[in-house]
Amino acid sequence: MSDPVVIATSTRTFHAGDQVILADGPHKYERGEFLTLNQDAAWASIKQLNGAVISHPVEWLRGYRPLALVE
Repeated sequence: MSDPVVIATSTRTFHAGDQVILADGPHKYERGEFLTLNQDAAWASIKQLNGAVISHPVEWLRGYRPLALVE
């Protein structure tokens, strides 16, 4: 497991590989995988479900866990 990335403006902690969802911005509700913070630590690189790597403001990110189906 990788070392956590602690965002100074937030209490959220993300590890490389964590599933995230965009809670704001033009791509709101899009899911992806947290990769790393960019050189500007207010931005993070996210791998989208289609494999594209894009950057978004960290403040838009939220952790994502799919709901388990109950049988």
